[in-house]
Amino acid sequence: MANSTEHVSIHMPKYETTPIHFNTPTSGASIDVADIQNYIREKAEKNLEQCKTFEISLPPSITGITSKSNKIEFESLFQTPTLNELEAVSTNPDGSSLKLNEEQLQTVKQTGEFEVNSVHFPGQHHRWRLSKLLQSGIQTANDVFYKELSWALYMLIIYARDRVTSNCFSFNSTLRSWKQGFVSLI
Repeated sequence: MANSTEHVSIHMPKYETTPIHFNTPTSGASIDVADIQNYIREKAEKNLEQCKTFEISLPPSITGITSKSNKIEFESLFQTPTLNELEAVSTNPDGSSLKLNEEQLQTVKQTGEFEVNSVHFPGQHHRWRLSKLLQSGIQTANDVFYKELSWALYMLIIYARDRVTSNCFSFNSTLRSWKQGFVSLI
């Protein structure tokens, strides 16, 4: 464990002080003003000091310059980390691909998607969606079914009247055409 002087020297810079001496012009001033000036000068010289030397220990350089090299290596300054985590979250350290856990398999069965936790950003997830040819998911299939069912009901409601009573393609025109066909046969 470091002793107390080392601990203080880490936070406090080393310095050497000397007393301050002021020259106060008292010529042409009244006696009261000269007394006040002398009083202030004496108090200041007694309490104030100036730094003769002041050592600052600087942290190591971030530019890569050392005492051995005076060159700045810009490549090392602006290297960004690789944030493409696809390989990192999908493979083991030995390079083999990871298997999905039970929770991920359930979400694949339900929605056709699964999530994997991010390595570089805690609390964030990567989401993968499988091809519809492989697995669409029960929930997705139900959504598509109900969407198509609602579209069929919409078509039935909107076009049902026209299919019963219109002039070109309806039950009435069908019956009329059958009647004309029988009449022409007889």
